[in-house]
Amino acid sequence: MTFDLNTIFVAAFTMLVVYAAVTDVKGLRIANWTSIALVALFAAYVVAGHLRLGTKPLPVLQHLSVALAVLAVGFAVFAFGYMGAGDIKLMTAVALWAGPGEVISFAFLTALTGAGLALLILSSAICLNSEATPARISRLVPAWMSQGVIPYGVAICAGALMSVPSQLL
Repeated sequence: MTFDLNTIFVAAFTMLVVYAAVTDVKGLRIANWTSIALVALFAAYVVAGHLRLGTKPLPVLQHLSVALAVLAVGFAVFAFGYMGAGDIKLMTAVALWAGPGEVISFAFLTALTGAGLALLILSSAICLNSEATPARISRLVPAWMSQGVIPYGVAICAGALMSVPSQLL
């Protein structure tokens, strides 16, 4: 079995965003190293692309511009208290990978998944709060679910996996 270099990058990208989603679900926290690792992986991807002959160079400045735009919007969203800093950093790192060709798809799919997740969590919280005692709820579900909080890393992961790897393979 032969692995293409792009397959290795897609696998690493996938593992990092899935890890971020899992840690967000477990503790409503996305570690900084996860986003840093995604950025470093992108740098390695760019270098590897330049080293291979016959490949089209990646428009790195455009990818960086997209990531900076997402960071700027994310900073405003964070300032108003709508998202956590870890979510914004993860979105920025994924936007770096998405670049101008996939950032709209990534944003749309993330928002769509986030809306579905919000509806699921809200309806679960309503059902659990009306049918169970608080002590029982705390044993059955994570605290964030009964409070109606959303681990948005799950939506970011879904949007990332539905948009980014397709442009790499």
